[in-house]
Amino acid sequence: MSLSKIKILMIDSWVGEGNEYALYICKELKKAGVNISLIVPEDNIDKEIFDFPFLPLCPTKAKNISKLNKMLRYYKYLLNIYKLIRKEEYDVVHFQFFRRRRIESLYFLILKSMGIKLAYTVHDISPLDESKLDHLFNLLVYKAADILIVHSNLNKKTLSEQTKLKEEKIMVMPHGDFDNYVPDRVISKSEARQIFGLSQEHNVILFFGAIKEYKGLDILSNSISLASKKINNLAFIIAGEAGDAETKKIVLKCRDILSRLPKNVKVIFHDEFIPINEVAKYFIASDIVVLPYRRVTHSGIPHLAFSFGRPIIASNVGDFQEIIEEGKNGFVLSSNTHENLSEKIIQAFSDKPRLEEMGKYARDFCATKYTWKNSAESLIPVYEKMVKDR
Repeated sequence: MSLSKIKILMIDSWVGEGNEYALYICKELKKAGVNISLIVPEDNIDKEIFDFPFLPLCPTKAKNISKLNKMLRYYKYLLNIYKLIRKEEYDVVHFQFFRRRRIESLYFLILKSMGIKLAYTVHDISPLDESKLDHLFNLLVYKAADILIVHSNLNKKTLSEQTKLKEEKIMVMPHGDFDNYVPDRVISKSEARQIFGLSQEHNVILFFGAIKEYKGLDILSNSISLASKKINNLAFIIAGEAGDAETKKIVLKCRDILSRLPKNVKVIFHDEFIPINEVAKYFIASDIVVLPYRRVTHSGIPHLAFSFGRPIIASNVGDFQEIIEEGKNGFVLSSNTHENLSEKIIQAFSDKPRLEEMGKYARDFCATKYTWKNSAESLIPVYEKMVKDR
């Protein structure tokens, strides 16, 4: 069967708010000749013109709609998906993110019982907020899916070990880049630093992304205290939203640590949601991005940093060691302590020309290995096999 005759329906109920993941995969699949359609939230109806069927069927996430209305819309949405699948006779239905994990897990099983070929992307192998009940629902989806998709070989191995599933059922698709975050007119590092009141002489560290306990901002804050004794003109930018009460406690703790730093250390603390059109200036102003995560399976932040040509320092958790080429596009910590991290920061800034070269390598590395074209090309044979095995 030719690619144009294979009909794929992809469903991503979280497209928007910085999550454009499915859009870029579908664009590349369409370019490759795949007959692809994408279901997204209805908020995206007038967002952009696409050259593939773009179906804004998922209920809005707007807060000004009553819970009852949202619930009714949600169940109507599930019914409409089923009707659409039957009408269009899709060969494969590929789920990305669930809106309501437990309900859609059961819905997934219903579709499976009707003989529909199902693919599911496991974005987070071990969800950090997962309850035992949620874990059970995830297992149901993993068992029912015809194919599971992950973003690294380490994630494949971990998922297979955790679920006792055969590795043949799990396929690795490289995560795409974040070139869409790079503006058409890219400002210089000097211009970006002027925005933050920084000079070219500053040595700038960036911590980027929603602030969570597992991301180790406190570890990094303590390491800055040690590193500042050896590095002149040190600057530390924190950019990410602090949502719940627990996270805000972490912010207060880190602010207290940072308040005791020497006065010559510049701290810029933006604990708020960073919209896409504001992201670039943070990365362009920085020299290196640090991810001292306590635990994670996969993160998009390394890909984001590489898209802007910035090397990273990361803890040895999840698949960071698979993404990072030691000393080329970043450094992996042997142990995630503030002492060890401070030593690695000092090492990185001891040779600024090398750090610049690492950034260039990171950009080229991302542009060749982690592209949406590569992502799409790795999916096509999977879809073909699913159709053939029907």
